Amino acid sequence: MTPLGTPNISTEERPHQREDAAMEWQTGMKRMETRSEMDEIYISDITKVLEIQADTELAAVQQLSLWLDRCPTPDDRWLLSRILMEEMRHAWQMCNLLEHLGEHDLVEQMLWKERNLHKLEAFNITFDSFSDVAAFTFLIDRVGVYHLRDFQQSSFAPLARVTDMMLDEEKLHLGFGRSRMERVASERKTKDEAQRALLKFYPRALDMFGKAGPSRNTRVLAQGIKKTENEVLRKAYIQEVADEVTKMGLDLPDEKYDRHIF
Repeated sequence: MTPLGTPNISTEERPHQREDAAMEWQTGMKRMETRSEMDEIYISDITKVLEIQADTELAAVQQLSLWLDRCPTPDDRWLLSRILMEEMRHAWQMCNLLEHLGEHDLVEQMLWKERNLHKLEAFNITFDSFSDVAAFTFLIDRVGVYHLRDFQQSSFAPLARVTDMMLDEEKLHLGFGRSRMERVASERKTKDEAQRALLKFYPRALDMFGKAGPSRNTRVLAQGIKKTENEVLRKAYIQEVADEVTKMGLDLPDEKYDRHIF
């Protein structure tokens, strides 16, 4: 018997066998369940994907938790507490998948990683104002949604199965980020602060899609772990964010502004 919410990754009893078979038929890609089915390159790549996912979720909890008792309204604090709970659950799910692959030591290392030592720059940034909280959930959580959607048909079946619930929960995170950015952008005393927060996190959000062109991502695509090129996702993200930022009366910088990964 497994704890409530535990990703079902047993090879003895698989209630998702029909869904897996249908996905294999649609994609022409074998669905992997266990380490024994994978070659060493696939193991290395899926472990790296899961490690980054788990690390970002754990890091987000560290960053946002510092603002739990500093948010300006009771509603802000209540919603942020719920976001923190869900981010931690997402981290737990990714760690569970890593342990399923035998990566127990890696999980242990991530659990004790200190602030500002995480893999992606966006998760090592200090929040100086509530506008930073708003911009982070508006921009960085949105990148996470793009990646999760790309895992919905992943050849690693346990990862594909947990993404739907995670995406449902991310709707709250995006809604919080959007509404709080709209609020700080509409108030005279915080509009400049909102613009600075946008400039702070937007380049790091674009970097989170990875390098354009041939890279490890090319192999990940060929293995069916994800399905869409980095640059395709990044372009769609830029257009979506630009439409929303324009309505807020803020200025979105050029996509090359302060970028570190191209």
